[in-house]
Amino acid sequence: MEELLDDVLLVYTCDFLSESKYVSLISNSIGANLMAIDTFEANNLMLDKIVYIDSTDIDFYKKALIEVLKNSKSYYIVVIFAPYKDITYEFLDNFLNEILYIVNSIDHDKTVIVNVLSYLHYKNRVLEKAGFKKKIAVFPFVERSLRALGKLIWYANYKKKPEFYAQDLQNFNLKQARNYIRSLLYGSKQYQLTQIEAKTLFEMIGVKTSTVKEGLYNISIGIAYDKIFGAIIGVSYYPLENNIAYKSPIVRILPLTLWDIDEIIDAIDNKKILKMHIKNDLRDLFERLSETFLNIPEIKQLDLPNLIVSEEGLYFTRAIIKIKKDENLPKSFTVSF
Repeated sequence: MEELLDDVLLVYTCDFLSESKYVSLISNSIGANLMAIDTFEANNLMLDKIVYIDSTDIDFYKKALIEVLKNSKSYYIVVIFAPYKDITYEFLDNFLNEILYIVNSIDHDKTVIVNVLSYLHYKNRVLEKAGFKKKIAVFPFVERSLRALGKLIWYANYKKKPEFYAQDLQNFNLKQARNYIRSLLYGSKQYQLTQIEAKTLFEMIGVKTSTVKEGLYNISIGIAYDKIFGAIIGVSYYPLENNIAYKSPIVRILPLTLWDIDEIIDAIDNKKILKMHIKNDLRDLFERLSETFLNIPEIKQLDLPNLIVSEEGLYFTRAIIKIKKDENLPKSFTVSF
């Protein structure tokens, strides 16, 4: 939850999300500089400029900030302030207000993040004032601000990708599948498919399974409606050889693009042990499930809780498919994966 709030705070501070990975540092702490740079690789960031200030004097910070705002190629600027001795709340407020003033005193398109390494500042916040166009984000921990920054840049680059969608799925009898679902709802408002009925539906949409000898991964797929985002898919997984708990779910909004599907498969197969034909089977499965859920509004929930992925193919013994009459607009609800 804290990471999510970090992300939201940083998004609120930005005028726009830049896909540039370059970040500049202004700091009076060698230790904090080293820690920040060590964090860069983990968060897929690149260092543009680093300015070391051997002082806590605000005038030195202002001069350095103006220089970086004017002459750096980085969109994000991280200011680290580490007091050498005890300071007062008044001193800290004055310091932050001076930084905010400099950020708004010249024309630029950059976002400034301030890290205050002091017990006086222990919560994230956004500093803004009436009449000032730009805001600054204030964090107490360098690693948290850089982690949030890395995720924002990842998202900005993700949104730049072309949205390629699957085309012309073979043996995908959508009309037949839709009519079948509606026939199951005859005389009732909602219904959960039996395993035989689920198998019949999957045959209509071209989902195939194989008999497997030894599995490599156990995958849990859940598709439902979220009251905010609409149709979403959640995918959890774990390597069968480890027999451990599921990894944190990967969540995407439907329809799935080919980029989405490849990212999901790459996350599952981070050891790169799946052969190409098995990856293609997984791609095909995700495409068909995505298209089916979006185009048959009566389906409100579609889960494959134990999908076994092996060298021979894909196999599952159980599917949970809940359907409901689609009266006017589908009623949305939230499902936690």
